Amino acid sequence: MKRLKNNTDLKSYSCQNQDCIMYNIMNKRNIKVHMRYGKNKDIRLLKCNECGVMFSERINTYLSEVRIDERLVKDILELLANGKSIRKISRLVGVSKNAVLRLKKKLNII
Repeated sequence: MKRLKNNTDLKSYSCQNQDCIMYNIMNKRNIKVHMRYGKNKDIRLLKCNECGVMFSERINTYLSEVRIDERLVKDILELLANGKSIRKISRLVGVSKNAVLRLKKKLNII
């Protein structure tokens, strides 16, 4: 299994719990990888060592709450930018039309 990210890039994450003393403070080594999840185990669930709150590394990104593989999301966005129809994108990428529509809505693409 290919590991896409290692633990050394955790400096850019901070605790998401507003009640934590480490809230929004980066590069203090208080964040650790709790587990990996997703179809390919390539998404990290992070945990604050101070308060114990867990959150996805995708929090506050365009991939937040998106269950489609990151590579497929990029393909979908490229096809949308090229003016392909929802149905055509669905067939080309191998996801449902509703998945493409949800992504389009989430990103406010007209």
